[in-house]
Amino acid sequence: GLFAGAATAMVIARPACTDVLLAESALELATGPSPGGPQVDFPTCAPSSRQELGREVEATVARALGMAQVPTAAMSQATEVAQEPHLLHLYVVQSDTDWCRSPCDGPTWELAAPKPEVGSPYELLEAAIWRQDRRVALYRFDSAWLGTAKRSFQDLCHGAGWACPRYRQWREARRILEVGPWPAELDNDPPGLSKFLRAAFEQVFVQAHAQSSGAKHVAVTYSGHGSHADGALFEGSVMKEDAVGLLNHVADMSADSWGRLSLLNFGGNCAEGRWNMLAEMHPFADWMLASDLNVGGFELTKAEKGHESMQRLQRLGDLAVLKRSSEATGSVDEMVKSIVQARQEIWASVFNESIKRQGLEQSIAAFRPASEFPPFAEAFRMAYAALHSPEARASFLKHAEANRCDVLESARWLDAELQRQGVSSAVVVRFEALRPLYASTRVVVEWKSKTNGLGFNFLGFKDVPCDFPSALGPDVVPPPGGWPLKASQWQPPAPEGS
Repeated sequence: GLFAGAATAMVIARPACTDVLLAESALELATGPSPGGPQVDFPTCAPSSRQELGREVEATVARALGMAQVPTAAMSQATEVAQEPHLLHLYVVQSDTDWCRSPCDGPTWELAAPKPEVGSPYELLEAAIWRQDRRVALYRFDSAWLGTAKRSFQDLCHGAGWACPRYRQWREARRILEVGPWPAELDNDPPGLSKFLRAAFEQVFVQAHAQSSGAKHVAVTYSGHGSHADGALFEGSVMKEDAVGLLNHVADMSADSWGRLSLLNFGGNCAEGRWNMLAEMHPFADWMLASDLNVGGFELTKAEKGHESMQRLQRLGDLAVLKRSSEATGSVDEMVKSIVQARQEIWASVFNESIKRQGLEQSIAAFRPASEFPPFAEAFRMAYAALHSPEARASFLKHAEANRCDVLESARWLDAELQRQGVSSAVVVRFEALRPLYASTRVVVEWKSKTNGLGFNFLGFKDVPCDFPSALGPDVVPPPGGWPLKASQWQPPAPEGS
């Protein structure tokens, strides 16, 4: 029978699972707990022989994304002739005891990314920072592996639950690199842990390069929360200096093969769309996805969690869109555009009512950091330096702070002010070249703020004053009284025009 070989005493009577419950549980297990939220756990129901944790949906996305479905025959041909991957995608997660308790013997983050078929032009490697076990591990899973993982209740644990030692063995058999464990004292030594993780991820990239040095494009996605948007990686676990050192190592290692990374995807992390993040990361990637706002926080009603909504969330998620676009061997420009369009579609459909009820301001911006950040930053600094009076510099500061350090609003003010002075200025044009793609929930709900995808870093706690010294450099003339450098020195600006 289905549970052949299982100890009868291990099989517990459970209520039957619904497809909606399994889909919802799969999303929660795949994405982990929200900050301050409850611990993630497995559903307590029993699935039928045909049910699984979620379902990978490969239906047509023409209506949602404005792109043609790849014909099956063409996909098969692309798979057969692919000698090197069109896209190598490194997906990075960080798991702790709130996500799964050690030994983590059930499917969690492994469910998030749809896996490629063997021989696909899309290659996926997944790196996990296991805080529970103090180790870093790199895995290569495929679609057949994922099918069994989603059916761990039936196929691996024989009805005893979704988690069991056989599942861990099933996962770790696909591990291609392990670094650690790190010393326990590093748990309370962030700089020391940062250096350990930098060295570990240098090995991860060496292994990825050895596996796929001929990849045409390389993308890195981090799934987790944001940090200080200062160049640090993985929620600040790899500090700025170590992150820059790591990416310099990757650039040197792959100079004759990959070149720059094609995409750094921080689009699922809160508030990483900040000036200092681009300033540190710009040499390393052609594209970067990020938001200057919090990401997520949607509160759905039971009716809004229907099967169709769960399918749409899976189909339109960044990871699924990136996989489909790569299998269609599209350009990186097309991949990035598809991700932004899909995010807009999710806001307009699955999360539409939640956004309206909660007044949620959400955004995603696509930047061209390598080619466009240096000329934009120089144009911005030159425009500020051209302000002719202390009063103008004071007005600049007031306007920027009234708009919560938004870069585009500041650029618009500079262009307008310099034109009043009779000086030609095109800072906004340079901004639009840097940030050619942008989507937000403004089409769903009226916003209170004027943010536009990129902000100056905050010196206060998630608020003004703005970090202009880092952005503009030490040589520019500050406004009267100098730049406010901490929250205690900041005074709310008077209303515009006062």
